[in-house]
Amino acid sequence: MRSKQTLGFLAALLILALTIACGELVDANAAKALRESVGRETVTVFPAFVMGPEGHAYSASSSPLLAELLTTEGLAIAQPTASEVPVQTAWQINDASLLRGCASDLVAYVRANPISTDYALFPQFLMGETRARVIQCVAVDSRGRIAFALVLNSQSPLLRQAPTATTEDCSRLLNLALRSAWREAR
Repeated sequence: MRSKQTLGFLAALLILALTIACGELVDANAAKALRESVGRETVTVFPAFVMGPEGHAYSASSSPLLAELLTTEGLAIAQPTASEVPVQTAWQINDASLLRGCASDLVAYVRANPISTDYALFPQFLMGETRARVIQCVAVDSRGRIAFALVLNSQSPLLRQAPTATTEDCSRLLNLALRSAWREAR
């Protein structure tokens, strides 16, 4: 039991560190507003963009699953959408560049296609042959300001130890990471 608690603490600490590292990307006022509204905010959840050895595609199942998990956990009043955020940014080997591209794509989309919720969440999964190599997401407010960014990569114990063979696995792990990050922020 002690090791699960230690793993949970280390995962939360790493998520916090990665979130802070993403700080230059995040608008401080939008981030503060999100932290203060966790559990009460409405969130549009877009389908995950999945990059893998077989090519790139959107995961239609990720949006309803992640929305259900966020709502059930009391993290947000989430609603899935079938709309896909067009990914304009070329794949990057650098996690920070990949995250900035994800953020840029979501900001551009929300500014051109206003959302009816407080926030929009866009996940991306970089898959290897047998499991995810990177799981990331960006949340923007209805004005297109970046309120939150998160990256789970090979340095994350959470990603290394969890099953991530499918987009459903990745969505569940992303929910766990969001729960740690957003609950700690309160």
